[in-house]
Amino acid sequence: MRNFCLFCLSFLLSCCADRGNVSAELDRAEALIKEDPAYAQTVLDSLHSAEESPFDEPKYQARYILLNEYAKYRNGIDEKNDSMICIAEDYYIQHGTDHERMLCLFLHGRVLFSSQEYGFAMLKYANSAEYAKSVNDHLMLGQIYTNQYLLCADAFGANAIELAQAAAEEYTMSGDSIYIMDSETNLGIAYFYNRQYEESEVCLQSAFQSACLQNDTFAMKKCVRFLAYLNNEKGDATTADSLFHELFCTYHDVRFLKDYAILSEVHAQQNHCDSALHYLSMARAEHFSLVENRMQYLKSATRVFTKMSNYESALRCCQEYQCVSDSVFWGHLSNSVMKEQSDFIQDKLT
Repeated sequence: MRNFCLFCLSFLLSCCADRGNVSAELDRAEALIKEDPAYAQTVLDSLHSAEESPFDEPKYQARYILLNEYAKYRNGIDEKNDSMICIAEDYYIQHGTDHERMLCLFLHGRVLFSSQEYGFAMLKYANSAEYAKSVNDHLMLGQIYTNQYLLCADAFGANAIELAQAAAEEYTMSGDSIYIMDSETNLGIAYFYNRQYEESEVCLQSAFQSACLQNDTFAMKKCVRFLAYLNNEKGDATTADSLFHELFCTYHDVRFLKDYAILSEVHAQQNHCDSALHYLSMARAEHFSLVENRMQYLKSATRVFTKMSNYESALRCCQEYQCVSDSVFWGHLSNSVMKEQSDFIQDKLT
């Protein structure tokens, strides 16, 4: 009997020790996740790869899933399957704090965004924002509004400026200089796509100066690229060409289809016909199967051929652009209907 009692006591202590180790490793991953998300992911992976699952209790399982999804987000990894985050969400909605609910709903929104379930993603972001307000988390509110801004720009084409402004205000209140700079860039891009070029240039120039002060090369390249696009739209081909030269020769950035397409327009404006056609052919070779790339190519080709007085080719590209644009319009209309569903559901829940 005495030996049996000792065995039971030993077993219980072993279980407590295992749970303590799991809790300590989860604490370690959470502490690392903002400053070193790659290493935090390594810690979490080591827990998951243990021979015996350490997640025999729902609270440990939910916390592991939440931190794992957060680490993926911080590492820029897109997750398109929401089966795991749903487990964590179900647990935290019943047993969690407002902070845990806020983070879980935000991450679920990210997964739904990645899988193009835009209406439901917007709903999760809206619910997450309510919890972020309750805990007064300006940084998270900024991230929520930024993701809603990206979602609107990608799927709905509306309210992007308002959301970019809201994100900028929250980041300013958070005092995080990097996020403030990023929000200025996003606002400048939102103004650019809304053809408010003066406002766009002010934001992009301000963000560029902030990026220079912080020696953030990635942010500098992003600003220079959109300033080049902007000057092309304003008809200032010389400045646009100079900015593209700075982007590729000073910052050694990679070139995308849109860069080649806009460069073809820039050179056509300067009557450099051979180089304009060269850049147009380069654009044609870059991931042309993607709808947004095909639209950009056809738009630029129409402008280039018009400038070169090749009206037959310009008309053909314009007609093809219209066909592709119509198909995208119906896709956006479908997304808009999903957003109306999301708004209706949200109204019913509040």
